[in-house]
Parts: sequence; C-alpha cells; structure tokens
Amino acid sequence: MSDVRLAALRAPGDPEAWRSLGFDVDGEVGGDTVAFANGAVRLGAPGWAIELESPGREASDVEGIPISTGARVAAVEHPNGAVELDHIVVMTDSIERTSAAIDESLGLRQRRLRETATVRQAFHRFADTPDGTRGCIVEVVERPDVARVDIWGLVVIVDDIDRAVAAAGGLIGAPKPAVQPGRRIATVSRGAGLSVALALMSR
Repeated sequence: MSDVRLAALRAPGDPEAWRSLGFDVDGEVGGDTVAFANGAVRLGAPGWAIELESPGREASDVEGIPISTGARVAAVEHPNGAVELDHIVVMTDSIERTSAAIDESLGLRQRRLRETATVRQAFHRFADTPDGTRGCIVEVVERPDVARVDIWGLVVIVDDIDRAVAAAGGLIGAPKPAVQPGRRIATVSRGAGLSVALALMSR
C-alpha cells in the first residue's frame, strides 16, 4: 500500500469561473485554491502539475507532468456541497507505459484495468488522508490520438448533486447514472468558462 498522498493539483483556470459553480476559492492559503478533504486545486498555473504531501521519491515528473512536494491545506465548506476529489483523468496514447510510469515514479500500483469495446482504463489511487478520507483515484484513459500525456480533467464528489446542479443556473448538465453503481454524475458545460474538464458526482 502506497503512503504517497496528494497535496494539490496545480491547474490552469480562472478562479471566478469556479466561484460561479459554487466553489469557495480561498485566496488565503497560497493563491487561489479550491481545498477539499483529500487534496486541493491551485488555480492559475500555466499547465497541470502534481504536488505530493509525502513523496519519499525523487521523481520530478510522470510522463512530462511535473511533480513537486507541497503541504495539504485544510478543507473548506463549499456552497455547492463539494467535499472530495473523486478522481483525476489522465489521457495517454499507451496505457501500459503511463500506468507503469505512475507505479514507478509515484509508487501508486495499478489497482484495476478496465477494457471494453470502446475504451481502456487503468486505475491507481493515492493514499488515504490521516483522518481516513479516501485518497483520490488516478484514472488513466487510452486514446490513440493523444499527442502527449497530460491531465484532462477532474471529478468532484458533492453531498447533493441535484442541489449543486440547480444552483449553477444551467452551467452544469442534468445528472446521469455514473459507471459506479448507485451514483450519478453531471458534467460542467463549456459555457462555464473553465479551462479544464470538470464533473460533479454524488456520493
């Protein structure tokens, strides 16, 4: 079992766009930061990067995604009821190569490989937080047209997905059944002005 925890993701994006979706963007913790129980999203970076709370490793990148050490900040209450990062989606042209790089560089072993007629996905997971919150999943998705490996988007868990969607004033699509049994997912529209793909998921 890995002891590597996610501190934060550095991501491109406009803090105001996140606020319009009901996220509390706290500028008092080292920049415009959206903090959850199991990691944070630091906005305004030129590209994606990963901060580890307890790396124990010398990796400086994973397939070109920069890696550094950071401190996990305390979660805040979000008006939309967001509580956790469910998973990060990484796009690649080779699931074997990228999954092996995540294992070797981060020590996050592959937990599952899902293959259907239309998609191949590998799943890794960061260590749980000290208070027992489940670590964020890294979902690796293979597509032959991917030019370079990068983080594509995020899925965030909310307490009440219907309330979160209704409060967004049409910026989030209607909830649909998720792959996970009994859960629902809703995708943020391009009209929200985010520079990343984002979806909300029920518990």
